[in-house]
Amino acid sequence: MTGVYTRNWHKARVYLEQCLTITRLLGIHKASGPDYINADGSPSLAPSTNGHDISDQHVPPNAVFVELGKRVYWLVFMAVKTLQQLGVPSEELNILPASKAKPYPSLPVEVDDGSVTHTRLFDQPEGVAPEISGFNANVRVHLSYNKFSIIESSEYVDEVLASDIQKRFIKQSLQSVRQTVQDAVSNLSLKIEQPVEGAPQQPNYPSPVQGMPGSRPEDAFRNNQYYYIQHRRVQLEVQKINILANALSSRSYLIEKYYKIENVSNSSSSSSSPTPLAHDIMDEREDLVTDFVALLNTIH
Repeated sequence: MTGVYTRNWHKARVYLEQCLTITRLLGIHKASGPDYINADGSPSLAPSTNGHDISDQHVPPNAVFVELGKRVYWLVFMAVKTLQQLGVPSEELNILPASKAKPYPSLPVEVDDGSVTHTRLFDQPEGVAPEISGFNANVRVHLSYNKFSIIESSEYVDEVLASDIQKRFIKQSLQSVRQTVQDAVSNLSLKIEQPVEGAPQQPNYPSPVQGMPGSRPEDAFRNNQYYYIQHRRVQLEVQKINILANALSSRSYLIEKYYKIENVSNSSSSSSSPTPLAHDIMDEREDLVTDFVALLNTIH
């Protein structure tokens, strides 16, 4: 992602191409996940359905491997989508839209890392937003315009679909992005409005040396809980800003696509009067600028 945002396109493409190849070799890209891993937990390339014998050294993947695999796949997915939004051409970086025959893998389970073990997944404590929830929200933003991506990836899009149908899909995608962001931001909250009782107003870290002042276990617990809550509040605000920025980028990408289609349509048609859909996109573009300024004012 550093290569993407610093415009080091070659480095980013090469790295992401390798990541895509690895995910496909390991089966991480499949909805069912990888079939086998090595007994020591390392990735396995052992065949499972082509008639070869499976060694005793290969076992079904555990929860940790499965969740890590999902996170790697969706991180690569977001990086590829970001490159596409930036207009970086790369035929090798191709993630086909999901279909009924080949759906995407599920998103990572929304629990904190401490709730994931090799044998099971524990429930997330009630009222505590997991750290992975912001990541999943960003993925959902990209997935919200998946229908338009299907049309765009079609080799015969100009022959099969008229321009007005493409524009309607863009309009639907813009609405979907807005709704996805609204749901994501409202869910990213701690649901704790008051400081922990007895928590200090200024930093007062307990001494790590037993027997010294300030090293009582109850003080340490209260301090740690208080600072954890404050840290998570800041972290959630940063995640919200990332989601909003991602949504602005996606909306800008879709609006740009609309006007490219519009220009092609106008060049081949004598009618130039704006349609209701064109007015909606113009309003969307104005809202995009307003939301961008509001986002800049929100960042401290």
